[in-house]
Amino acid sequence: MPASPESYYQEAGRAGRDGALARCVLLYDRKDAHFAERQLSVTFPDQALAESVWEDPSKRSRVPSRVLASIDRLERELHPGRVSVNWAPVALRLKSAKTRIGVLKSYAESSQCRRATMLRYFGEREGNCAGCDRCRRVPRSRSVDRTVEARITQLRNLLRGRQTAWGGCVLDPSALRNLAQTPPESAEALAARPGVGPVLAERYGGLILRALGVTVDADSDALVDGSRLLAVLVQWRQRVARAMGLPGYVVVGEHVLLAIAAGRPWDRAALAKVPGVGPRFLAKHGAEILSIVTEACSERV
Repeated sequence: MPASPESYYQEAGRAGRDGALARCVLLYDRKDAHFAERQLSVTFPDQALAESVWEDPSKRSRVPSRVLASIDRLERELHPGRVSVNWAPVALRLKSAKTRIGVLKSYAESSQCRRATMLRYFGEREGNCAGCDRCRRVPRSRSVDRTVEARITQLRNLLRGRQTAWGGCVLDPSALRNLAQTPPESAEALAARPGVGPVLAERYGGLILRALGVTVDADSDALVDGSRLLAVLVQWRQRVARAMGLPGYVVVGEHVLLAIAAGRPWDRAALAKVPGVGPRFLAKHGAEILSIVTEACSERV
């Protein structure tokens, strides 16, 4: 748990910075809040203790170093000795810090909508939740298509709790509705859908397509579940990203991997024509990408 809602709001926003659908998960224990509250006694040391240290510097040796650093910081701010010390601004900051911790505790422990809790703190309108783990609902339009609603329910029930830390559905409500309204015709089309992508398509493609009534080849699940080539390209990107210490989308975007998997370029000229592949990417990763494509295509044959 971060120390303030502002920090959490910023950190959560980073999840979708590449423009793709994202889910933010907070790992929380009540000890987190207790620890944050204890830290306040370090950042805002007791008034009597601070004043005694200012009056008698010999007491500094008996004060923990981190508390002493805060006392020195307050001394530079409050200028004891020049004028009477005004502790009101410090007390106000301490109260504000306690409030921020309280908001995060409420966010983590309350049974109410998490989105509403956070937006109320920032003075924003609550609106409709898109499906936090407390609400777990899919926004419905006024004119309800019962067939679409039935598909959404079936998909959500099939996918809920599959390898997730939060026990929810692996697909966002908007992605579920998109799939239910216009089912994709193939694994490649499923991987290209917003909110799905090649990783989820590789893991759950067959399950999703069958639930939507799309005919799949039962003897080639490895190909149905997102395309073997696409899965290998995703794994390659993960390895490169880890080695470079960068997010995967910085190495190459998913739309580029999808285009490579769909086009299966056979040489550098064909790879250079793939949308999103520039000279720098071609020079740095072209040979390895072509090797992956060649190997994957030969395995299919």
